[in-house]
Amino acid sequence: MLGIGQLVAGPVSDAVGRRGPLLAGCVIFVAGSVLAALSPGIGTLIAARLLQGAGGSLVVVVANSSVRDLSSGEGTTKLYALMMGVVGIAPILAPTIGGYLDVAFGWRSVFWLLTGLGAVLIVGVLALLWVILAPYIAD
Repeated sequence: MLGIGQLVAGPVSDAVGRRGPLLAGCVIFVAGSVLAALSPGIGTLIAARLLQGAGGSLVVVVANSSVRDLSSGEGTTKLYALMMGVVGIAPILAPTIGGYLDVAFGWRSVFWLLTGLGAVLIVGVLALLWVILAPYIAD
């Protein structure tokens, strides 16, 4: 879903701007995480994971596009390197953290952690795009 969503998210964020799709992606991801944590069966869990992928695809596309929009030259290279570092480390740490959470609190705790991280991301997006960068960005 993440890859397919990126095909749709790119043109959408180009057409309507970056802020709305970024916030929408975060909210969709959090909704999918809550739904996954509360899922009564595999069908609901699969639907929830699809929602997470759809939200994540919006966030990934907007993050990449925003780097190109807001920087140039060496600054762009540094931002992409930082992003790729996070993308590279996440798959290494996630299974370990998820395993510990599963043993200690059950499998649903992984989705509650993702819900919390998504909520923190929403607050960060609101602070960054609507307060700090608002004077410099035009949708």
